[in-house]
Amino acid sequence: MRSAWRRVAAGCGFAFALAGLLAFAGFEADVHRLALFAADAGRGRPASPEARVVRDVAYARMHIRRPALADLHPWPVRVYYQLNPMHPGPGDVLRWGADYRGACGSTARVVHAMLESQHIPTRVLLLTDAREHSLHTVLESRVQGRWVVLDPLYGIVFRRRDGALATRAELLADPAHFHAQVDSVAGYDARYTYEHATLLNWHKIPVVLPALRAVLACVIGGARVTAIERPDLWMWPQAAAAWLCGVMALACAWLARRA
Repeated sequence: MRSAWRRVAAGCGFAFALAGLLAFAGFEADVHRLALFAADAGRGRPASPEARVVRDVAYARMHIRRPALADLHPWPVRVYYQLNPMHPGPGDVLRWGADYRGACGSTARVVHAMLESQHIPTRVLLLTDAREHSLHTVLESRVQGRWVVLDPLYGIVFRRRDGALATRAELLADPAHFHAQVDSVAGYDARYTYEHATLLNWHKIPVVLPALRAVLACVIGGARVTAIERPDLWMWPQAAAAWLCGVMALACAWLARRA
């Protein structure tokens, strides 16, 4: 009986290891695809970090497709888009198109990866309602020591009145100038005011993440919890799958030795 359990554990470990290798190969292919996309955006045009931010936002908005779910082919892609809890990664978006549930997250993931590949620190900023329910996904990039705001879905890189790139605090401090930049944008939702925002969607996994936030707030303080950003691993589903499969393979190997 023990030898049968050992074989089962060893077989599961092999399957997880193989799945992890395939997922990692997919991740590497996506990184290469993203690098080519970013290179096309900046081909022959060396630029400052500020200019690269503006250029990449415009390029991604122009080239990312936004298909309806029924238009995703072949059918396994539709199933993947429907069932993947992490949403499509940057490589998926470039290959098949933006997530049918909302293109803001897909466009933001691509621009995030483009800028990070050029060593421009970038993070996801989620606009929420007063109850902290996510409404829209935008980005903040670190340019000249400041976290400036960009909205890849609408192709907006926000600016101050003096022409410099704007931070979220500067947008909130000058609502008239903020509205001057968004009111003429077709389809812009009036709820996206930047009044409420978070770096991590603490309601993504009900009960679990809110409970974790409460514990962390008690341990490290509310200010530090507010500063927690979405992990980069969450942006690349294939990398997350490879990591999970690796952990499961090691667990199965340990069980096989114990059986």
